[in-house]
Amino acid sequence: MWGIRLLTWGLPWVIVPGVESPYFDPKTLLFTAGGWGLIAWRLFRLPTLPASGWRNPWTLWLTLWVIGVSCWRFQWLFLRRLPGQSYTYNEYVWLAALIVLMALLLTETLTVYLRSDLSVQLLSQWMCLCAGLVALYGLCQFFGLDQWYVSAPAGKYGNPVSAGFGNPGYLALYLSLVLPLCFVFSAKRYLSYAFLILIGIWLTHARYAWAVAGIGLASSFLSRWWTRMRTRERLLAVVALGVGLVGLAWIGWGILQTDQRLPIWMSAWKKLCSSSSHVAPSMTGFGLDSFGLLFDPSIRWAHNEWIHLLVEVGLIGTSLTALMVAWSVRTGWRMATRSVIISGWFGVWMGFLASTLVHFPGHIPPLAWVGLCAWAVMERGGTAYG
Repeated sequence: MWGIRLLTWGLPWVIVPGVESPYFDPKTLLFTAGGWGLIAWRLFRLPTLPASGWRNPWTLWLTLWVIGVSCWRFQWLFLRRLPGQSYTYNEYVWLAALIVLMALLLTETLTVYLRSDLSVQLLSQWMCLCAGLVALYGLCQFFGLDQWYVSAPAGKYGNPVSAGFGNPGYLALYLSLVLPLCFVFSAKRYLSYAFLILIGIWLTHARYAWAVAGIGLASSFLSRWWTRMRTRERLLAVVALGVGLVGLAWIGWGILQTDQRLPIWMSAWKKLCSSSSHVAPSMTGFGLDSFGLLFDPSIRWAHNEWIHLLVEVGLIGTSLTALMVAWSVRTGWRMATRSVIISGWFGVWMGFLASTLVHFPGHIPPLAWVGLCAWAVMERGGTAYG
């Protein structure tokens, strides 16, 4: 569990001042090195541990498709030549493919490390405590206390509350994802963590984080109480949840009319539909990590993971991902209805999926780590849950 502890505690805090991206690049490096380290430790040092029953049939198909698209779309030159720059060999396809492969293998590895209920409980406690400390540091920033890292993001975003993330939005999303775990323990200190997290989200002024937190909490509580409800109560709960989601979608659509996300989504859709390639990009995509090359250099992500997937792996790859996710949701729901602690992780998983519609949590290492842990808990299998 040392590697899991390292990534849980290290990713929200690691930073290297003086580099081009002091917050993002060090976290990516730690996440990649730690992920491959956990995989290698599992394969070479713990070969006798049994797998926990990974049964998702769509994971292998998605892996093969990602590798296949990377081979198909690989070319010796970048998709375009920047002004005043010589041609550059594009290893970007394979670097991205290796990271995706690492994430899939890491999730399977985590199902082994998290095979017992005690390991899941320990991970949940570490997540709650780490998020509470992160929120507390954000509160210190709000009151103007000296920052332990660099203060540049305060001027860039107009909000100094970013903790070790360098961006208030990233911080808010991280806190909102972890929030459901604080309500699976009876000890009062976890309520204090939840209180700090709610304050931290409020201080970041990120509206979408409240929606993610609400979806996560609603999913967690609904799965926990589902078996105790009567048929009428279940029907009322489902109707109330549906009305709430429709209300969030209506409010979100109104916000999108003046938000930068909608033009990006429209541009991505036009790019998919207007390409003259002999192989329809709408089916195969343009290759992993190609999004930033096809659009303005300042736009690295689509602010919607599903649109991002459509551009890079096409309709087929996105459909395989959706099937894989649907399988995990179905399996996770069954486990969450029988276990309080799994219900908390189910809320994390649903909040993560909700955030992919308006953000890019899969591309931010601390958020991706929380999502992979939740996915591994959904996939861990077994029948005995406490």
